[in-house]
Amino acid sequence: MKIKIMLPLFAVIAAIALTFVVSSFQKGINEKNPKGSQPTLIDYYFKFDGTDGEETNEMKWTETDAADFNSTLTCTSIRRGCKLKTTKITGTSGVDAHPELVEVDGTAPNISPKTSVASGVTQVKNRVPTY
Repeated sequence: MKIKIMLPLFAVIAAIALTFVVSSFQKGINEKNPKGSQPTLIDYYFKFDGTDGEETNEMKWTETDAADFNSTLTCTSIRRGCKLKTTKITGTSGVDAHPELVEVDGTAPNISPKTSVASGVTQVKNRVPTY
């Protein structure tokens, strides 16, 4: 008789405890990233060290800083796009970082890096107009 009463009572207590734990966990997630808010994106800056037509090769982009990116110095040579700002990288910033993806307009060797949501590239500087 005691088992018939204790088992349902234990099940109810366990269900209440589980509800409390799940509710507390969900509250912690919502406090860290409230509904509707976007995560903070970090900007990374790169300069192009390749030759015309290699802009889609992420390894040809070297990480730089905001001051260099915003400087008025132009690219050497006739490079079509030589600086970009992105929120998506591979590797570790300051060590071996490269843009995750560089999308371009045009056909090689006359290609220009472009901004896009998929690549995370939010700004390109020193672009030559498309031929």
